[in-house]
Amino acid sequence: MQQEKERAGKKEDRRVRRTRASIRRAFLELLDEKKYGQITVTELSERADINRKTFYAYYAGIEDLLWDMEKDLVADYEEICSGMNFNISGFDGKKYFQEIGRIIDANLEILKRLGDLGLLPDLVVRIKDMTVQKFLEKNAGAEAETDIRISLTAEYVATGVLAMFSRWIMDPQMNLDAFVDFAGALAVGGIREAFTRIHGAET
Repeated sequence: MQQEKERAGKKEDRRVRRTRASIRRAFLELLDEKKYGQITVTELSERADINRKTFYAYYAGIEDLLWDMEKDLVADYEEICSGMNFNISGFDGKKYFQEIGRIIDANLEILKRLGDLGLLPDLVVRIKDMTVQKFLEKNAGAEAETDIRISLTAEYVATGVLAMFSRWIMDPQMNLDAFVDFAGALAVGGIREAFTRIHGAET
């Protein structure tokens, strides 16, 4: 009996994932065709091959759908953070930027749409604040002067790097792997390292 319940639960989970994916896919397709404010639940449901009742079982409206997509991006980033060492002495910058690049690659279309709608800056601020908080949590207990320097460093790096990623998402003039490598070098090695790479590429 218990096994039957577990199988039914897994089947339900798969159905839920398929339905949510279908709704999101339909939403992104409609954004290619018209402005966000012109999209209705009726046409979105038709495009996703579901009825309105099913749509409302998942979302309160179009805005709620958009918020859910953003929430999943934040959850993906939180998962990265849970597996990272944010201690100032053990932080692996290369791995960190590779993981961010992986999220961007998997969600590039959604991120571009958020940018088109003017919502990308809000997402970046949320991720930046989370990053700074993780650094502070992992380096708690330092002397006051050291603590404020850690905080300022985290703010500086997180703000600058995430701004770079936002710029790349909206205007990708180099491939993602090269960009992630450069962003990581800049954040970890500093401006001197970035200039070394720039001048090295010119020769």
